[in-house]
Amino acid sequence: MKETILKLLNESKRALSFEDIASLMYLDTDKELELLKKVLDDLLSNFDIYKTSGDKFQDMEYSPIKKGTYRVSKDGKGRIVTKKKTYLVNDNGDNEAIDGDTVLFETIAKGKGNQAQVLFVSSRDLNQIIGEVENVNDEAFLRTNNFKLEKL
Repeated sequence: MKETILKLLNESKRALSFEDIASLMYLDTDKELELLKKVLDDLLSNFDIYKTSGDKFQDMEYSPIKKGTYRVSKDGKGRIVTKKKTYLVNDNGDNEAIDGDTVLFETIAKGKGNQAQVLFVSSRDLNQIIGEVENVNDEAFLRTNNFKLEKL
């Protein structure tokens, strides 16, 4: 059902109401509608779709807010990579994102090229951190060589 909803929203290129989606999927029983609501909630919580102020659902690709992966090059410049485009992030637009984070962002119209600003870090995969603990004035600090962690 998840794939069908994503396909409908992508192909429509516009926001659809709950009723529109149910109708296009030929769902009408209480059980089917309950399952649809649950799947839509799951897609929203994973930031796979966007809910408009008019309670309609939209593919993230066509929404004002987009989802992508934040990447940092060796020179420290930030970029957000999506399936279709790469966006430059200005120096103040990373909102504490680190390399590899999944972020929600908006495009900004300053300058040339595709520029973006991170609004929210939706997921960060840091399961293991390796480093050396240092005590300075009775406070512990972790020193690591991982470029990813320099901002934390």
